[in-house]
Amino acid sequence: WRIARRTAPDRMVSVVDPESRHVHKTTSSYRDGFKGHIAIEPGIITATELTAGNVGDAQAAPDLIKDENPGIEVLGNSAYGAGEFRHHLAERGDTAVIKPGPLRPAVDGGFTIDDFFIDGDEMTCPVGVTVAIRTSRSGVRSARYGQNCARCVLRARCTTARDGRVIVLHQHHDLLVAARRQARTDAFD
Repeated sequence: WRIARRTAPDRMVSVVDPESRHVHKTTSSYRDGFKGHIAIEPGIITATELTAGNVGDAQAAPDLIKDENPGIEVLGNSAYGAGEFRHHLAERGDTAVIKPGPLRPAVDGGFTIDDFFIDGDEMTCPVGVTVAIRTSRSGVRSARYGQNCARCVLRARCTTARDGRVIVLHQHHDLLVAARRQARTDAFD
């Protein structure tokens, strides 16, 4: 056997503190330990939470606001911008003013999902090719451009995939698109 050159998702990192985990800020910046989460209203700490280092901020956030009345405005950085937390806020009737995470194109400098147009169960790419959005048995929605990419004049800006571009829609795609639109407004700054 040989030692794996990776980190298991819930790897115990301390024999003296078995609840401690890797805390990753970036792929090259990490520590071992815990994360402290805090909810603040102007001048008042309203809730705190201590979690293992591998718990995402957006995972811990619902507990921080559980005692708040619905209809609050929640401000946060992009670490709190996950679709699941945005969905949680929408269900409570809260307003999210949270910076969305950056979109990463499939090709450096190329098209992102926001460059594609969705109309019901169809998606149209930047050159105007429309394909059906299919739903898998597990509920994952995706659009496959396949052979349409083979003859596309903008392929180099879209995909390097041999079989063409495939776009998988996040479960909370509409909430994430709305957040990116909101972030581009003057009022958001």
